[in-house]
Amino acid sequence: MSVISGLERRLTLRQLRAVCAIAETGRLLAAGNALGVSQPALTRMLRELEALFEVPLFDRHARGVTPTEYGAALVRSARQILGEITQLESTLNGLQLRQAGCLAVGTLPSAGAGLMPGVLARLQQTRPALDIRMVQGRTDQMLPVLTGAGIELLVGRLYPAEAEDGVVRRVLYDEPLALLVRAGHPLADNPSPTAADLRRYRMVLPTYSQRMAGEVETWLTALDVLPGHALRTSAAAAMREMVLSGDDLLVLPALMLAGDILRGAVLRIAAPVPSPARLGGVMYRHGVPLSEPANFLLRTLRAQIRDLAKAGIIAIR
Repeated sequence: MSVISGLERRLTLRQLRAVCAIAETGRLLAAGNALGVSQPALTRMLRELEALFEVPLFDRHARGVTPTEYGAALVRSARQILGEITQLESTLNGLQLRQAGCLAVGTLPSAGAGLMPGVLARLQQTRPALDIRMVQGRTDQMLPVLTGAGIELLVGRLYPAEAEDGVVRRVLYDEPLALLVRAGHPLADNPSPTAADLRRYRMVLPTYSQRMAGEVETWLTALDVLPGHALRTSAAAAMREMVLSGDDLLVLPALMLAGDILRGAVLRIAAPVPSPARLGGVMYRHGVPLSEPANFLLRTLRAQIRDLAKAGIIAIR
C-alpha cells in the first residue's frame, strides 16, 4: 500500500457528496436517487475512489453497504468539508443581502419545515416589501454563519452551548417528538395503542448522524418500541412521502409536518410516555442589537407559534 498524497488535486466535491449519500442511505440505489445519478454511475465513482485510496471504503452485504474504517474516516472529513463550503456560501450571501437591505434568516430543519412557512405567509400579508433570504442547515452548520454575521437570526431547536460562543438563545416554544401516521391508518382509531400495537409497523427514523437521533432512540426505549429494523433517512421529503403513502410510523417532531397535520393528512398517535422537552426559539449575536426588520419578524414568529400551540403541534414556553 502506497502513501496517499495530493488529494487536494484529485478529490472532487461530487465524490465527497457521493460518499456521504452512500453512508447516510446504506444503499447505492437510494444514494443515487438522492444525488440524481444512476446506480451504475455511482458504483463507478465508488470504485474510482477505492482505487485512489487503494482500500475498500464500504463493505457490501445483502442489506446494502456500510462504511469500513477507511470509509468512515473519509465520510467524517467529507461532511466537514461540505459543511465548511455551505457555511462560506451562506456567510457571503448573507453579507451581500445585508448590504442590499435584506433580512437574512437561518432555520434549523424542523422550524424550516413547519414554522417558517407560516411566518413568511404572514409577512407577505403584513409587510410584502420586506426582502428575506432564508437558509437552512444543521446547528453545527448554521451557528458559524450566525456568529460570522452571515445571518441575523437563527430559528429552531435550542441545544445548550458546550462553551461560551457569543450567542443569545431565547426560548419560545417546545417541539416534542411525536408518533405520526397518515389519515386512515389502522392506528388512527386506537385511542391508546400499546407497545405491541406500535411494533406491528415499520418505523421511519432519522439517521444516526442527525443530532435528534439520540433523543428519538431514548424516547422509543422508554416506550418499549425500539425497533430491530427501521428505515432511516435524513431526507425530510422522503420521510413525509413514506408516511403519506403507506402504513409506516414516522417518529419526528410534529412541527416538521405541521402543514400536513393542520390539513388533516397526518395524525399524531397517542403515546403512553410523553416526549421529553425539546426547546426551540431564536438565536442571535450577543451585544448586537436586532434590526427593525428582524424585530418585526420576531413578533410575527411569536404570532405563528401561538397558532401552532392552539393546534397542539408545539407548546409555548
